[in-house]
Amino acid sequence: VESEQTPSALGLGVFVSSRGASVAGGFLVQVLPGATEEALVRLEENVRALPDPTELLMSGVTADDIVDVVLSGLGSQQRQTSGPEFFCKCTAQRVRQAIAMLDVTEIEDMDNKGEELEIHCHFCGQRYTMGPQEIAEVLAERRRSNTAGLKFKHQ
Repeated sequence: VESEQTPSALGLGVFVSSRGASVAGGFLVQVLPGATEEALVRLEENVRALPDPTELLMSGVTADDIVDVVLSGLGSQQRQTSGPEFFCKCTAQRVRQAIAMLDVTEIEDMDNKGEELEIHCHFCGQRYTMGPQEIAEVLAERRRSNTAGLKFKHQ
């Protein structure tokens, strides 16, 4: 087993006031394979020259400003930015597929009850319902797929 020794620099800062954390951020820089010794020395100098990360954040600098300082003299290129976006992949079709993957006896139990089934996505909170007819359809599809996969050996 070999250790992955990747030259890295990490700076984190949080400013906490009586109202809670008002500013938090930081940077992580890892050197790519093939970096020259000169680039490593320059990067180290740039990181050492930075003020305390909390001071940086309190002064109002942006993430791009920090990147520009950390990569100064190293050929920093234009960057793309994107904000965090909440996204859940759940859909009624995916819920139906999840139900279809259950053991056939479990689907039969649901079908025999003849009740509406409510499914709740724990990630996004979306609620899905499957009526008795849809549960019966899933059961029928599952039974067909089970028998379609059987192979009989003729003697």
